[in-house]
Amino acid sequence: MQPQPSHVQRIGDKEWLPQSEFERLVELARWCEEIALSILKGKIDLKEFAALLAPLCRMLRDDVTDALQDQNSPPIQLAKDWRQLLFPDASDEQFADAYAQSVIFALSFVYFWRWALWKVFEHNTTSAPGIVSFITSAAYIEGDAFYGMREHMRRLCDEIR
Repeated sequence: MQPQPSHVQRIGDKEWLPQSEFERLVELARWCEEIALSILKGKIDLKEFAALLAPLCRMLRDDVTDALQDQNSPPIQLAKDWRQLLFPDASDEQFADAYAQSVIFALSFVYFWRWALWKVFEHNTTSAPGIVSFITSAAYIEGDAFYGMREHMRRLCDEIR
């Protein structure tokens, strides 16, 4: 593989040259959709899944590291809170890495939920409906980020406890 200029990003096996932040977000959304579709088709290989998420995690980490240079950026207060509560000695780089891994973990959590719902309730199967059971944090029950997933589950499931 030839060395790439620093402005060329790799996401999985794709090279990508963002021209604007908007185009970057659109490309990331398409990439996430590809991951979700492969999971919905039941084609999930955990090593491959981790390899797909790693570049996204690195990009997010680098973006957060850059944002921490601006004292008015939203991650500044979040970094202060995390340091106060969890990581008192964390450098900006350590915070950015921990934050990126947390966000990516949450994404993989949602992808897995979505796959399980599809497999049990939406997949054309000859067997009877099944049960989906997960042990989850309060963030799933209370968090705004999971609102859409909870709504989808209510439409599919007879009972949610």
